[in-house]
Amino acid sequence: MKKFFTITLAAFAAASSFVSCDKEIEAPDTSENNAIETPVAGKMITITATLSDALTKVSFDPSFDSGSKPTGMSHTWEDGDKLRITDASNISNTKVFDLVSGAGTNSGTFSGEAIEASSYTVEVIPCGDYSEGNLQTQVKDGSTSHLKFVASATGVTDLSNINLSETSKIIGFIAKMPSGVSATINMLTIETSTDDFLTKTSLVVSLTNQEDVDTDGILKVYANVPASWSIPANTKMLLRFGSTNASHTVYTRYQEFASAVTINAGEFNYIKMNCSNIGQFAGKEDDGTAAHPYLIADGYQLQALNSLLGAKDAGTTVYSELVDNIDLSVYTNWTSIDASTRFINLEGNGKTISNLKQTSGSYPGLFYILYGTVKNFTISKANVSGGSGSAGILAGYLCSNTGASIGCTIDNVTIKESSLNGNGKVCGAIAGSVGQHASNTFAINISNVTVSGTTVETTNDCGGLIALTQGQTSTNRSLSISDCEIINSTVSSTGTGIRVGGVVGYARSLNTTISDIDVKGTNVSGLSKAKAVGGIVGLVESGVDFDKCTYEKNGTTTATVTGPTKHNNETDNASNDSDATLPGGAYVGGIAGEVSGSASFDDCHVKNATVTVTTPASNTGYWKNLGGAFGYVHNNNATIGATTACSVESTTVTGYHFAGGFVGFFDGGTISGAEVTGLSFSGWNYSGGFVGQMKSGLIEDSSVAGTSVTSANATVGGFAGRILGGTLDGNSTSLQVGTSSKKMTTNIGGFAGTI
Repeated sequence: MKKFFTITLAAFAAASSFVSCDKEIEAPDTSENNAIETPVAGKMITITATLSDALTKVSFDPSFDSGSKPTGMSHTWEDGDKLRITDASNISNTKVFDLVSGAGTNSGTFSGEAIEASSYTVEVIPCGDYSEGNLQTQVKDGSTSHLKFVASATGVTDLSNINLSETSKIIGFIAKMPSGVSATINMLTIETSTDDFLTKTSLVVSLTNQEDVDTDGILKVYANVPASWSIPANTKMLLRFGSTNASHTVYTRYQEFASAVTINAGEFNYIKMNCSNIGQFAGKEDDGTAAHPYLIADGYQLQALNSLLGAKDAGTTVYSELVDNIDLSVYTNWTSIDASTRFINLEGNGKTISNLKQTSGSYPGLFYILYGTVKNFTISKANVSGGSGSAGILAGYLCSNTGASIGCTIDNVTIKESSLNGNGKVCGAIAGSVGQHASNTFAINISNVTVSGTTVETTNDCGGLIALTQGQTSTNRSLSISDCEIINSTVSSTGTGIRVGGVVGYARSLNTTISDIDVKGTNVSGLSKAKAVGGIVGLVESGVDFDKCTYEKNGTTTATVTGPTKHNNETDNASNDSDATLPGGAYVGGIAGEVSGSASFDDCHVKNATVTVTTPASNTGYWKNLGGAFGYVHNNNATIGATTACSVESTTVTGYHFAGGFVGFFDGGTISGAEVTGLSFSGWNYSGGFVGQMKSGLIEDSSVAGTSVTSANATVGGFAGRILGGTLDGNSTSLQVGTSSKKMTTNIGGFAGTI
């Protein structure tokens, strides 16, 4: 039989019972359905259709007998009935025939336009106001006025005389609801799948009037379903009871059938279930295990994760799934979900959590302290303000120093059109802090994360993803950040001595890898007295490897790394030439502000960006180390381009003291194969097309081309402003040194200002 709609059923609890009215159905009579003559397409023909079984076309009133069998049945053709004739091999080839005679009997004559086919499917379109298909309407609790049994036949080869004996089915959902809930239900949605919730079919029954008809707390919802519909073994079913309750808009029920259930055609069938505990989570048999995760359909149930986690033994992983988009606008101050001692595994199923608002908390964010796995969802239009600890939009803290060994995985999470204010604490869109406890072995993996159209700001360390990775020296823990994008966002701080990065503000942990990162159209700034500001990372201390990281403009949006008006040590004064050997205290770079540890950078690039520091009011000013890629590099174990070279191209660099097209102040490490092209450059003192000042380390096979370098004061060179030490090997330059806006008093060179 051709289905009126497609529905494949899924999970419900073992405690439910399934009941069907007993009635013997006569087998279809196919003896007369032998081919006689193929109709000519487009020709008007007449069809005789017989209801061979007394119960194959039935309408009924809202009354049921003691066995829940509908009374007031009608078993005959009615004026307005129609037949739908469909080519069995091509369901798009179909015509509708009208009843022309036979009303009041079980044999009717229908007229319509023929179609040519070797076999047909025939189904009745009954008269009257009833619901079919994926969207059906019921007047109120217990009403059956929208229901009809409908006959059909398959495998028909002779349209001249058709016996209709296969009927549709009616299913009822009889649910005991929590006190007062049944009178608020305005919709029941049934979602089903044989294996998961990613590919599903929905049947929706809307209730136009909300009331508990019998004041018994039992909701009765009915639907027409096709005759072929069944419940196979291992079927799962998810029911959503939509509610007019403003704070709890949906109640979900998750049920599973271990054995196949027969639903008889031509009969009223129903499922009974106890939903009295449906308020907190999806169903009685859900227990937060991998086999029966808590299903989360609205903010009420998402917030209830706190109590569900708290009820478990310490160290337990609790499994949950988002089954709907969730709007949290009703919560004026969200209470973060605590996954610090009971751990979470949250499958987002591609859903969106919107309008998260939080104004206080120990570690503000959707989660408080997060251990476990969260994946496949979006956070949209969040507005989080910091509290007493580190702050994030996803979590305040990842893997704090509690000693747990489970670690954390964040995969395929998007944060968009949101804002985060750390209020003086460290903050990042994913988390403020990442901790790595000294006594445990675990991994933290952050992958496939996108932050878009989002603002992150504070007066402390901050990053587009993470503000601070906690320092540790053991090798049994690791942090990986990969395949992430920061797009059209703002990351800024106005604090003293702080670190700001487009991805990470302050990276200081061993065994950390940051790879395949794009920061596009994002402005990164550390104003006032910042210490280190970078398009990718502010400050790198040790053990961090960067690979394929790019900071660039995105279309018409800007990409600007902006340094401070002053640095954190105001006593450093540039008026004394002898102080030029000192690095100063403000470090700004398109990739990294400062590299003080044994980090590595490969295939990292700055494109079409602006890297600048604010010029002090007087010429004395403060030391600021600035480079198109790196502000200050001072570790002999730091390598840049050892495997794949890094570059700066088509970028504007505006510096003060120690300004370079690639690196501002270089005092240790190795730079290999780096290229600077199409640079627009200007500085004040110690300015070079590639390096502002070089004190030690190795620069090899690196070049500057198509670049103009100007200096407003002194010591400027096409490749280097000042070379005090270190090794240059195989370098080349092709540029001109332009003039400055002020008189250059000393040290001007085509290659170096002074050596």
